[in-house]
Amino acid sequence: LNTIVGLENTPLVWAACLAICFLLVSTIDRRLRSDVEQIERRRQQAQSRKKAEQGGIQNLRDGFNFVRKSGLLRALAIATFAMVVLMTLLIFQSSRIFAEQFANDSDGLFAFYGLLGGISNVGGLLIQSLLLSRLVNWLGVGTMNLVFPALTLGSVAAINVAPGMASGIFARLDTNMLKQTFRNPLDAMLYNSLPVNTKARARGFINGVIVPAGTLSAGLIVLAARMGAFNTPIIIGIGIGTALLYVLIMFTVRREYGRAITSLLAGDDIAIFRQDASEVVPTDPATVKWLRQKLESLPADPTADGQAVFISQMLYDMDARTALPLMLEMTKQRSSLFRKGTIEFLDLAGVAQVDFIRLCQRSLEDPEPMVQEAAASALLNYLKRDTGTRSAIIPEDSILNSLYLRLDDLSLEEQAQLVILLMRSGSPGQKSKVRSLLENWLSLANLENVKKEEEANVPMLGAGLTVLAETERQNLIVPMHPANSTELKYLSNTQPSRFKDLIGRMLSHPDSYIRQQVIPVLLRESQLAQWEDQYWSVQFLLRLLDDQEEGIRLAVVEELEEKIGNPPLKPVIWKALNDPSLIVRRAACNLPLPLGWAEMRLIRDCLESDAIQTEPNRAESAIYLLKRANQSGVRPALSRVAEALIRDAYWLTLQGLTLKEMAGANSKSRPGILLMANALREDANSLLEQLLWVLSASTSEEEIQAVRRALVSSDAAERANAAEALEANLPPATARQLIHLLDQSSDEKIIAVAQEIGLHKPSLTQVLQTAWSQLTPEHTVMKTPQRLRTFFNDGWLTAAAIHMLMEIHHAGQADAEISIPVETIRATLGSTLKTDTRPNVQEAAARALTELESHEKDMPMSAEQPLTLIEKVIFLKEVPFFSELPFREISILAGISEEVSYPAEHKIFSQGDTTKSLYLIIKGRVSVQQQQTRTGSIVRLATLGAKNYFAETSLFDGAPHQADIMTIDPVDILLIRQSTLFTLVRRRPDLGLSLLKSLSQRLRETYAQIAQSERAKPQKLVNLYDKLEG
Repeated sequence: LNTIVGLENTPLVWAACLAICFLLVSTIDRRLRSDVEQIERRRQQAQSRKKAEQGGIQNLRDGFNFVRKSGLLRALAIATFAMVVLMTLLIFQSSRIFAEQFANDSDGLFAFYGLLGGISNVGGLLIQSLLLSRLVNWLGVGTMNLVFPALTLGSVAAINVAPGMASGIFARLDTNMLKQTFRNPLDAMLYNSLPVNTKARARGFINGVIVPAGTLSAGLIVLAARMGAFNTPIIIGIGIGTALLYVLIMFTVRREYGRAITSLLAGDDIAIFRQDASEVVPTDPATVKWLRQKLESLPADPTADGQAVFISQMLYDMDARTALPLMLEMTKQRSSLFRKGTIEFLDLAGVAQVDFIRLCQRSLEDPEPMVQEAAASALLNYLKRDTGTRSAIIPEDSILNSLYLRLDDLSLEEQAQLVILLMRSGSPGQKSKVRSLLENWLSLANLENVKKEEEANVPMLGAGLTVLAETERQNLIVPMHPANSTELKYLSNTQPSRFKDLIGRMLSHPDSYIRQQVIPVLLRESQLAQWEDQYWSVQFLLRLLDDQEEGIRLAVVEELEEKIGNPPLKPVIWKALNDPSLIVRRAACNLPLPLGWAEMRLIRDCLESDAIQTEPNRAESAIYLLKRANQSGVRPALSRVAEALIRDAYWLTLQGLTLKEMAGANSKSRPGILLMANALREDANSLLEQLLWVLSASTSEEEIQAVRRALVSSDAAERANAAEALEANLPPATARQLIHLLDQSSDEKIIAVAQEIGLHKPSLTQVLQTAWSQLTPEHTVMKTPQRLRTFFNDGWLTAAAIHMLMEIHHAGQADAEISIPVETIRATLGSTLKTDTRPNVQEAAARALTELESHEKDMPMSAEQPLTLIEKVIFLKEVPFFSELPFREISILAGISEEVSYPAEHKIFSQGDTTKSLYLIIKGRVSVQQQQTRTGSIVRLATLGAKNYFAETSLFDGAPHQADIMTIDPVDILLIRQSTLFTLVRRRPDLGLSLLKSLSQRLRETYAQIAQSERAKPQKLVNLYDKLEG
């Protein structure tokens, strides 16, 4: 350009370009004016005139509010301000260097700027087109946003420490090429993580306010430098300090970006705005007066009692002194609902006024039971308070006598509280009665197996333990007079005690429902002992946290949350954080733990490499707690844990793929192989659930699950956003490995990714040896990762492996598919029967050994043999009603099922009977039939064969059957009784939810079949049917 027009004509060229642009804009405006006016009219119709008039100011105000409330936007605003200041300073400093270099050569300076601009444009275009997308895919958006700040810090340091042409060129390239290449596109990606109604206003505020403010600040700094107010060291300090701030704040941007995009995927447009402030409104005398008048003017009608309770509570909160007499007076005028509500509210407020206590005593005689219950609870709470807060006018004996007369009407918890008080202060006759009641409660500990009709009484055992603990404590205090709580703890820990002996026996009780009753009282004792691990109750709690049943361990944590409030990070919580069950660990991490500096230090120790290897479950809990507390330095440990979980998930998935390939087209003839493949896939998914739970600490589990759903969406943009959300939390390579496990990638892709992390698909022999450890020679052992051993501990995978081996052997393909001699299998079965004590493994091994011996002797197996536990699991998995249930939940149902047989032409039940059981046909056929009322003839409604079921609705509601069930052939049935199932569901609520989900799915399929059948009728028949109906 300089050569063609000359330096003196360059301004004219710019003016001509501006004129051309103006003409183009004018032409476009004239051509599109009608469309623009139509759009503007629609916009004005959608908004009020007032908002339209102040739209610009309002948008800036909205943008400011968005920035103020959002962590991501706050960080972006600060980063933008720092970036603008740095760019201006770099331009100023580099311009000074270039001016000195070309001091007497203006044409050379102009040519140099042109060359530098050309290099910037071409270089930026090449990087954006060839390199940027690859880097973003490799590092992720969050990490790539650190590149430009790091380069800017380098250019600021270079131009201040070693000023010269090289550092000046680097600085100018940073302000042009690098900014346009690395900062601007990624900045747009960051804003895409915000809701649509937020992004435009927030970006407008930052570009319209923050950028000019940064430019003005940088201009003032440059002006001060030109006027000599700032010397060189100050300029250097401002530049490097601002660059360091820019880099640090971009780390915050990276963290907040992951949270924001996760919230966006979850559809929670306000999840990024968290406000903790609450407003306290001062009492207004006029409001108090108005509320009093409103309360007094309400009609004495039971329908207005709810409103009266609400207003009186508001009035008490504002002016308790004047409201209390009015509330007590109105209890005489209004109905039982108002009395109940008033008593409960004043009890909660801790009122100990004489008139209120007398009201509670009178209310014990109230005709309404709900008022009696509220009054009894209030009186018990009054007696439990310190004697200094009680009224001397009403003696304690009077209240105790009033409650004693209502002992049988109280709730179990209130009965226990009253028994404690009567044992301490009651009359001899009262003490004798409550001692007898206590012994009846404690006698329930002697039950060997709790029957259904006895379950309702078992909570009495917990109440008895509460009374016994408090009574023994009082017996220690009175004769021994401990000087302080420390001495009392020592006495409680060392003195012989019926209470401790009883608890010790109950911990070994075979019925988990009995074991569960000790949890509340142990928690109370441990709290009194300040959770010290040498105390007996804490040691008993730790034993419960080693219980084989997940429900018991979960109950300990749930009782902690309900009864204790803020449990300290002592041995009980510490053990719960290392529980093998994610459900238990999730509950423990959700407790309101008081985490101070010492606790945080203890938790951080779990993130050491050795700790992650030896106690991976506790490491996951530690990461979750630290992330939830917004602690820094967690990302490296999270990356290591994520890599381990993903690697283990691939390990299990590859084993499942081996089995899936072996099943192939013959999956129906090899149900054991298919069952084990599904079980391994479910176990792999459980590991992924653990990882997603850890990631949810900084957002929520709902939002992380939304990310998971988005990965299988048909919308490419939604899938890309989900991938970005995972890459913002994990290293990009790890995130991609996780994505392939979550997005239903092909088996070939899974195998290829697994090979990248050093895993290979095992042989069928290796899969069998992994599940059945006794089958594994030392030199061919396939090492099982430590975390995965819990999946094999319950024996179900071992039993499945034994059954699968027999399937292969019966098919005559053992030699072709596995490299294990029959002699080795027989010997291993024998050693398993001797050494393995797990019932499901014992049963599977015994059946397999019998089949092997029969096959070798060419003798047929008896057809009358009942199903083993693993065969029941396989059968239940093939029944449509249970097909969607997880493997381990089906194994629980298999344990409570009963196998029964009926001869041909036998009526299993009749229409109108209530058997309250689910029947599943193993073999044979049954007829579903009804007898016509008028003719007496039998109408067959359906014929059901193997793997069908009937009476499923009566299993849940117990309603009479609507038809007869008659066997056609000899039939083998698997029976699940309602009483047994409901007992199990009470202890495993998650199983009940799975069954309800399965039932609703089956009903939905039935309705769909009916609808399809109706649509399949010829239209003429439908019309004829409608006419006949009319």
